[in-house]
Amino acid sequence: MGDWGVEPWETDEAADWFHRFWTKGGVPVLIDTIENFDEKTQAHEEVRAAAYLLQVLGIAYVWPVEYSGKLTATLDKAISILNCMIDPPNQDWCYLEMGGDRNELIRAVQEQLAALRKRREALVASETEDSSNNYALYRTDDNAVTFLVAKFRTREEAERRASELARGGHKQHYFVEPVAERRRG
Repeated sequence: MGDWGVEPWETDEAADWFHRFWTKGGVPVLIDTIENFDEKTQAHEEVRAAAYLLQVLGIAYVWPVEYSGKLTATLDKAISILNCMIDPPNQDWCYLEMGGDRNELIRAVQEQLAALRKRREALVASETEDSSNNYALYRTDDNAVTFLVAKFRTREEAERRASELARGGHKQHYFVEPVAERRRG
């Protein structure tokens, strides 16, 4: 293992994972890395790299709508994995035995866990706060990727904002849907 530090991007394995993320699929690669993590494969640095991007991108308004149904579960799984990496539940979890400054590694993973928990709490809070907002405004870009822009109490408010944004002259398409439709779909 080529380590040059304790941050999630400071290993050869992490650098290779970031390359795969950028060249071979993006968000599905991130989700797959976390969902299919198996301690016996010892892909610790890959999951830390994926969790780092989850810290940064795991925001309802940044995360592609296509994968919004997996965001909370992916955050939960990443938190669980990282927690087990620094507090092993059994002998299969050998992350801390792989070398380097153990205390610095624990500190770095704890910081990552704190950031993931904060992201998770913000996501839950936004879902709770948005419960009175019945209409969502979405944006589909010229790469056919859809993102949540905002939520509104009424369809009229959402449509008005969509019209304002559409006048901006960009190629994006804005549309409004009842929030319940995305929750079902």
